[in-house]
Formats: sequence, C-alpha cells, structure tokens
Amino acid sequence: SASYMLVLDRACGDAPL
Repeated sequence: SASYMLVLDRACGDAPL
C-alpha cells in the first residue's frame, strides 16, 4: 500500500497513515 511500514500498511490498508 501507500504506507511506509508493513505493519501500518496492514492496519491502514491503502492510506499513508
């Protein structure tokens, strides 16, 4: 996704944060 961390990517989906 657009997140800079894989963990946050899973939580935020396609949002940066």
